[in-house]
Amino acid sequence: MGAVQQLIAFVVFVVRSIGDLIRSLAPGEARRRQAHAPFVLAEAPEGGAMPGGTAPVVAPPTAPTVEPLHPPTRAEVEAVIHHLPRPTIWPALIAFGTTLLGFGVMSSLTFAICGAVLLLIGVGGWIVELRHA
Repeated sequence: MGAVQQLIAFVVFVVRSIGDLIRSLAPGEARRRQAHAPFVLAEAPEGGAMPGGTAPVVAPPTAPTVEPLHPPTRAEVEAVIHHLPRPTIWPALIAFGTTLLGFGVMSSLTFAICGAVLLLIGVGGWIVELRHA
């Protein structure tokens, strides 16, 4: 198997793993998993059908208790808003520089150098901006 095919197989594996993780964290997933859970043996009353007092009685799974959500108070919202940084272009520049650097590693030294320069400019600009904030 060639290197490109191995890389594609690895990327497909990672994407599927991330998708499975996201689906497992989705709301209601616990209920779906519980609905497909194996049956539970429950204790039968004395004199049950099987020796020892147990019979294969199917007990329904119990639903988890959910506390009702309340809307956040004004103080909670203001506390979050005061801690948020200003919107900035530096993360996008870092992402583009990293992408260009990765592309350059696979294709051309020129792209890699341009990507590294953009990456360093983005990191430096973001650090300077955060220090002055």
